[in-house]
Amino acid sequence: MSNRNYRNPLETRKNILDVAFLEIYHHGFKGTSTNTIIEKMKLTRGAFFYHFPTKEDLGYALVDEVLKNMILDRWIQPISIFKNPIHGILKNYAKLIEAQEDAHILCGCPLNNLVQEMADQPGFQKRIQAIMELWVQETKKILEKAKREGFLKKEIDLKHLAEFIVACQESSYSMGKALNSRNAMKTPHKALSQYIDFLNQ
Repeated sequence: MSNRNYRNPLETRKNILDVAFLEIYHHGFKGTSTNTIIEKMKLTRGAFFYHFPTKEDLGYALVDEVLKNMILDRWIQPISIFKNPIHGILKNYAKLIEAQEDAHILCGCPLNNLVQEMADQPGFQKRIQAIMELWVQETKKILEKAKREGFLKKEIDLKHLAEFIVACQESSYSMGKALNSRNAMKTPHKALSQYIDFLNQ
């Protein structure tokens, strides 16, 4: 990083979050030190701690800003272009599996990794819960549109279906990570597709 970022507080903060995200994605929150981030950015310690007084503050910002936006950008916003929201959910889901870089399959899902590592810490737990609830709520809104437009039966419980969709999406990355296999990532997608077909019979 250059000193111009150091003199631009907003840009510096964003760059810290970008570097921290990649470090934590590959090494975990506990396995990442603030010194590593500082060294990679060529910042002074004072410049880093001006933005994030503690490592926990950095982690909270990653959840509240980076991971929250990532969920919305990946799983929710792309569905708006599809006439049939159900097809949109399934096609976008399949596209994300295929787009996952081979080197990142073993890294899993950034949010799920943090759940496994830090969900027992109150500051992280409440933030992770808020993101998961948002993910389910926004998915439910997509399903409500699908029901209004006749793509889902009226008697289907949309809250339960939204929760199942999110569970499948998350589990694809867990399966891929555990088995180091893109094909394993596809299994929850297939199960979801079959379940939705069954509900609509």
